[in-house]
Order: sequence, then C-alpha cells, then structure tokens
Amino acid sequence: MQNAEVLAGIVYAQLVNPGCPVVYSASGSNAEMKNGLLCIGSPEDMVVSFVNGQLAKFYDIPCRISGALSDSKLMDSQAAYESALTLSAAQFAGGNFILHGAGIIETYNCTSFEKLIVDNEIIGYLKRINKGMTVNEDTLAYDTIKEVGPQGTFLVSEHTFEHFKDEFYQAQLSDRSAYGTWKSAGEVSAEERATAAWKKIVDEFGEPTIDPSIDADMKKFVEKNL
Repeated sequence: MQNAEVLAGIVYAQLVNPGCPVVYSASGSNAEMKNGLLCIGSPEDMVVSFVNGQLAKFYDIPCRISGALSDSKLMDSQAAYESALTLSAAQFAGGNFILHGAGIIETYNCTSFEKLIVDNEIIGYLKRINKGMTVNEDTLAYDTIKEVGPQGTFLVSEHTFEHFKDEFYQAQLSDRSAYGTWKSAGEVSAEERATAAWKKIVDEFGEPTIDPSIDADMKKFVEKNL
C-alpha cells in the first residue's frame, strides 16, 4: 500500500510538472500491540527501511529513509542502541536523504540535545564504515612491514603518523582512555559528556555568515522554484 501511494504521488507530480525531480520518500513501522502505539525504534522499522531502499533502487529513484529513531523517553541505553541500529539500516539500505538523522526520542514527539550529540557520534562511525578500506601499494605498506620486522611496533613508524588521522575515525564523544585515567578525570558518563558538549555549542554560538553573492544566488533559486 505504501509503495502504491508513493508511486501515485510521483506520477501525479510528473503529470503536473513533467520531468519534476522526485525522491522516493517512504517510512513505515509496526505498532506496539500491548497499547497500539507506534514503534519507530523496532527491528520492523529497520526491515521496512531495507524494503524501501530496494524499491527505490528498482525504480532508479533517489531514496529518503528515516534514521536515528527511538521510542525511549530520554537519552539512555535504549535510545543509543535503537538509534544506532535504525541509522545503520538507513545507510545500509542506500538512503540518499536520511530524515530524522539525529536527536529524535519518544516516537517523534521530542528532540533531545544530548541525543543530537550522541547521534552525531553514531553518524561519524557510519561515515567511517561507509568509507571502507583502501587497498593499494601505499596502504599495504610492504616496506614498513619489512622495516619493523617480527615483534616490532608500528606505533612509532613514519607510515603510521602519515595515515592514522585520516584512516581512523577521531571520536568526538566516546571515551577510549584507560579505566584509571577515566576514573581520575571524574568518571564522566557519555550522557554527561553529551550535555557538556551541547551547552558548549550553545554558549559559543554565533550568527552564521554567508557570502552576499552566494546568498543572493540562493534567494533567486528559491524564488524561481517556488
């Protein structure tokens, strides 16, 4: 039914304005049968994302899929694992435009500043996964392997220093220190770090600036396409 409705909308758009650019925009999930409420952090939501991605590929149309969704009422473990899985499903399904990419909790009813920060970290992980692994003469580093030799360490090699910043995702929120270091620094949780992060962003916020010529071109584009 959803597919038929989306296609009907696309056909109508083409009848009104032939050649109108479109996006296959679909999203669906199940209800919690205990109370009849919509579930957006469920495995079924993720299955629907994969189905929508396949349909969009079949029709050769760009695809909109929702991601980083959760039914949790606050930024907790449930919000984290549901968001990580739903956002992963959206990316792996081939979403070209991922709506609700960050911050959503309580089944679309709320936005959490802490979750915006956490979801941004998840997005960073997924962008690194999407980058994959480059295999060429430089990345295979045969000369470095030969130079380091058995029982050596690559941590201090020149090749490592040349590549690690681009090869490894630099976590913005996750704590990767030793337990003792984390404990001595106050045993700060991810949720507490997320709170501090969004407050810092708000405190340092400045009005965005844009080149006047670019702003004028954008306004002309909007007026032309309204």
